[in-house]
Amino acid sequence: METGLAAMNGTQPRPEPAEAGDQASNDPASNDPASNDPAGNDPASNDPAGDDLAGDGLAGDAIDLRDTGATAGRSSERTCVATRVTLPPDDLIRCVVAPDGVLVADLRRRLPGRGVWVALSREAVLLAIKRGAFPRSLKTKVTVSPDFADDIDRLMQRDALQSLAMANKAGLVTSGFAKVESEIGAGRVAALIEASDGAPDGQRKIAQATRRFHGDAAVSVPVVTSFTGGDLELALGRVHVIHAALAPGPAAEGFLHRWRRLVRYRTAPPPIRPGSAGP
Repeated sequence: METGLAAMNGTQPRPEPAEAGDQASNDPASNDPASNDPAGNDPASNDPAGDDLAGDGLAGDAIDLRDTGATAGRSSERTCVATRVTLPPDDLIRCVVAPDGVLVADLRRRLPGRGVWVALSREAVLLAIKRGAFPRSLKTKVTVSPDFADDIDRLMQRDALQSLAMANKAGLVTSGFAKVESEIGAGRVAALIEASDGAPDGQRKIAQATRRFHGDAAVSVPVVTSFTGGDLELALGRVHVIHAALAPGPAAEGFLHRWRRLVRYRTAPPPIRPGSAGP
């Protein structure tokens, strides 16, 4: 599976043909990589965890700068294959079988073929693998990589960084300690970005500057610490990125939505059904 940031160079992968029985989605909203595509609700499916969709994949797709992750009421709920808990699509990850029989994550919910859904949780993905839930729900032979949970993590990180690159292209990202401090003082900060491998002293000084200018409201400013300096350098096309500030705007909201999903995937436990002792 592609794990780099090749999607940032704008190359478009050749879409693969749908297998027999796949349905093509003509939903004009399908260019939204984080949308809950209402076409994902297949009323003909007998398995609430499965569906049929068609479209293209993640790599190389352009990001809609208007995307803020607001998806309430746009799609019906789905069932997690690992826990059988019913959740909104934005709390799940769609997975499909590639033409070579390998299970892949469909973050944008547009790949062709019948899909299954798993909770937005690394632990839930590992649980689904352990229980053999993916092939059982798909009712077909499928190869599930033992590193599937890591593959999803890499895809989600790449998607978030690609979104950050688009926010940078929109002129919403400032980097460098002095410039970030200036943006904080001017009140033009929707979020702060700190390289995970940056010096703690620098992070502490940025936090102090935020409290100095914003007082108690400083706690409401998101601080992104999920990416290394190298990740940020590639995303922003700059060298030695340790501190950055994200100005308000639709592209900033799109990045923050993807980042929050990534954090949730890495930290959230599997959902538990009401009255159940465990997943």
